[in-house]
Amino acid sequence: MHIVFLPAWYPNRNDDMEGLFVRKHALAVAAHHKVDVLFLKAEPNLKEPQFEHFEHGNLREHYIYYPRGNNKVCMVLRFFALYRSGIKHIMKEYGKPDLVHAHVLDGNSFMALWTKYRYHIPYVVTEHWTRYLRNDFKSYLHRFLTKWLARKAQWIMPVSEDLGKAMRKCGVKGNYQQVSNVVDDFFFQNISPASVSNCKTILHICCFSEAAKNNFGLLRTVKKLSETRSDFKLLMVGDGKDRAATQAYAEHLQLPQNSVVFIGKLQPPEIKKALNDCSFSVLFSNYENQPVVICESLACGKPVVATHVGGIPELINETNGITVPVQDETALYHALNRMLDTYQTYDSADISHRAEEFSFARVGEKYSRIYQSAVSKSK
Repeated sequence: MHIVFLPAWYPNRNDDMEGLFVRKHALAVAAHHKVDVLFLKAEPNLKEPQFEHFEHGNLREHYIYYPRGNNKVCMVLRFFALYRSGIKHIMKEYGKPDLVHAHVLDGNSFMALWTKYRYHIPYVVTEHWTRYLRNDFKSYLHRFLTKWLARKAQWIMPVSEDLGKAMRKCGVKGNYQQVSNVVDDFFFQNISPASVSNCKTILHICCFSEAAKNNFGLLRTVKKLSETRSDFKLLMVGDGKDRAATQAYAEHLQLPQNSVVFIGKLQPPEIKKALNDCSFSVLFSNYENQPVVICESLACGKPVVATHVGGIPELINETNGITVPVQDETALYHALNRMLDTYQTYDSADISHRAEEFSFARVGEKYSRIYQSAVSKSK
């Protein structure tokens, strides 16, 4: 089949991490089908649109960078005009697609709807956005348009069952089927039991957004933990708008020397090594969907301590970790204390084996079945 991806987020020349989970979905699909990705990105210093094209086997990526302006009406018109020209280019060069796959019910999904009416091409939508967990719509019109786009799609595919429930609770109706995020295959390799060490390593990987990740709460808990034991260190990996504030808060707490170490952003192979070397990982988020970092930790056979929120309870159970209530620092303290004493008792091979549902092969096969169903239903 020939599939066209229309993502709201995708790795680009400004940010190679933006929407990386969408590229992984595209690569999983490209193992079975031909895939064209069309991604638009507004930039403030451009005078005219710029086009870039890349090819990776069955995956072709088409970028359109266009000037960011102050006139919202002109921006919207330019957005849809460029999207339409990009879709027409793909059809001219590579033929009419069998299916359009939008990622997120937003402006890009309107173009999926346009192709359905203009060229009679069905579309499906993968949803990643946590806004449904907070019932967060910009306006009544925004809610109405989201519902309309969902009804016209053949399938809605949230990355967690919890997100699907939240969407339906918001009144977004459609045919639902959950499809997980993807974990790189190398995370499943070289799995070995956690080693016992005099200094145990707790790994925390996140984008530093305090509203979502509650890193301050994690640091307060680690401060309390350091007052009762000294056999651990917390590695905080990642970057983001609140990283400097988080580091400043860690200094304010006067944590013991080297008990908390800020690493910065790591590439996937480096994350794999960090997970291999750690005792377990932690995530103390206020809200989540299906965190890729938890999937990666499980793929490496590492247990996880995380909040009981969003799609996390679908991932974590007594065989692979501990969940705690949101913002409950006392519960987190006890969970970390317990995990520091018991992490080596978890079955690493079993944890990794159960995480294979996040592999490229499993996700690609699931998408293929959904695509076949969507195309058959549209005839």
